[in-house]
Formats: sequence, C-alpha cells, structure tokens
Amino acid sequence: MSALRYQDDHAEVFISGGGAVVHDKQRDRYYRAEPSSLPRAVLDSAAPAASRVSATAAFAFLSSGVALLALNIVFSIRADTSPTPWFLAWFVPYIVLSVVVHEFAHLAALRFLGRRHDKVGFRMHYIILPAFYVRMNQSVLLFRDEKVIVHAAGIWVNLLINAVLIAANALFFRSGDLEMALIFAVITLACNAVPALNSDGYRVLLALAGINELKERKRNPLWIRCVKVASWILVACYGIYISIDIYLGIMHG
Repeated sequence: MSALRYQDDHAEVFISGGGAVVHDKQRDRYYRAEPSSLPRAVLDSAAPAASRVSATAAFAFLSSGVALLALNIVFSIRADTSPTPWFLAWFVPYIVLSVVVHEFAHLAALRFLGRRHDKVGFRMHYIILPAFYVRMNQSVLLFRDEKVIVHAAGIWVNLLINAVLIAANALFFRSGDLEMALIFAVITLACNAVPALNSDGYRVLLALAGINELKERKRNPLWIRCVKVASWILVACYGIYISIDIYLGIMHG
C-alpha cells in the first residue's frame, strides 16, 4: 500500500488510500482531511512511507487469533464442571492479570511500530462494565496492517495464555475452579473479539475495511452496522448457552 508522510514541529500528516489524517501536535488533535485540501508545501515535501508489517504477517497473526478463539470456545462448550466456594480465589486474580497483560500487549505493539500511547486509565463501559483502557490515538497514523496488529494484540495474547492454561489444567492441575475461571474468561474474550460495541474486534474490522476510526459510527457503511447486529446476536446466544450449561452443572452438582 503506497502512502506519503509529512512531519514537522507543528504537525504530522499521513496520506493513504485517497485520504489523509492530520495530527496537530500543538493541540494534540487528530483530523480527517482530503489530500487536495492540504497545503501545496505539505504535498510537495511529503515522503513515501512503508508499513513495518506485511500483509502476509497481518493475515497470519489474525488467522492464528481466530484459531485460538475457536479453540477456547470449543473448550468452554465441552467443559463439564461446576464452581466451588474457592472459585473467586482463581477467578479474580486471573481476570486482573488478564486485563494487565491485555493492555500491555496493546502498548508493546504500538511501541514496536514507533508510536506512543496517549493515556492509560479506567472507565465504565456503558455505565455497568468496569475496564482499564489504553488510549491509542496515534493508531490512526498507521497503515491498515499495522492497525490490525495493534488492535488485535491484546486479545491475541489473552487467547494464547488461556489456551495454555486450559492444556495445563487438563494435564496437571485438574482444578474445576480454574476451569470455570477460564470459561468465564473465554466469554469476555469472545465478546471483545467480535465487532460488537466498541470492541477490539470492531476496530480490527474497521482497519480491514479501510475505514478510518475518526469517522463517526453513524456514518459507517450499512454492512458494518449489519455485522455489528449479527455479532450481538451471536454473543447473546453464546452467553445464554454457557449460562444455562453452568446453571445445570450447579444444579446437578
């Protein structure tokens, strides 16, 4: 993918795919612009830019993530266990560790691509879902394949760790509480992997479609909105199935 990049003490401009993103360094703001609206001096001085990530590498990374997600989901569906009073002793530390590792993976991917994060913080998603987050506004200055790596890095690492723990528990620990904690982790990872809400999966989908994250959600193409609705339905069905399975396991336990 051919692109141009311009940078001085006041601004950075990234031109790619017929569009441009402007980073106003003085105000630390990001804007979408048409290349034809940029000053002639910027266009004349812009230099060719190359992605640090090949399309093949991005495809392999994403494909392996999908395979890991499928493996985790199959485990959660086939698992046959019920929690004990010690369940939270496994669940809480693992979820906290997963969040830390997830955000660190985003940061590491961003730094690997020569970018910095804006902020690390805590917020409530949709009022009821507590979460730590990493604000990565500079991701809009990356190539498509670079964006895929950055946005998928957190969940990819989580899925890998979860798969390793699934295998370790089956071979060595044989703990029903750890298994249950891993099942709940799979549910949260699946929700974050599919393009529902403002998830990592949603940002990966926008990157693959070549849609800049600065664009308002309501202006997204119809097919993007249809995918989000379908994702909601899949997540709801999966969550209901797992909840019923856990309930029946507790009742029969």
